[in-house]
Order: sequence, then structure tokens, then C-alpha cells
Amino acid sequence: MNSTKYHCTNFAACDRALGKQVVEVAEGEEPDCENAGCRKYLIPVKEGATSKGLARKVGLIAACVAVLGGTVFFIFPSSPNPEAANAALTEYFPELPQ
Repeated sequence: MNSTKYHCTNFAACDRALGKQVVEVAEGEEPDCENAGCRKYLIPVKEGATSKGLARKVGLIAACVAVLGGTVFFIFPSSPNPEAANAALTEYFPELPQ
């Protein structure tokens, strides 16, 4: 028998809402939660919505890491090479002692 899944959004008075539990209702029955006042707070669960949201978050995090890594790579230069610096100085200032 088919059933519909609901989430309760009555966070002020419902333990199922606070626990993010799924309420399953058989086909043809009225949706009902623990409290009588929760009926208007039940919303249907969208199938497959969680995997799309997770993939979007992972993609966003990967893009942020790539941008941050590229920024650090171009802002902070590599460490200087002392031999190359000494060679350049002696080439331009031959009178400097070695």
C-alpha cells in the first residue's frame, strides 16, 4: 500500500518536528502527527531533494577552495633564491665585495 511522507514544522510544540522525524501516512488517511494542532504544520517530503542539495553544497565548497587556493598562490610569491639574487647583484654592481 502506498504512503505519503510528511515533515512536521511545529517546532514549538512537537517532538517529531524537533527530531526531524518523518511521519508516514497511508493512502486515503488524513495526515496526523503527535499533537492535534500539528495537522496544519505537516508538509510533504520531496523525494530526491536531499541528494541534489548535498551535491550543490559539495560543488560550492570545491569552488571556494579552488578560488582561495588560486588567490593564495598568486598573492604570496615563492621564496627567493639567494644564489640568483647574488648573481644579479654582482652583475649590476661589480664593485661589491664577494
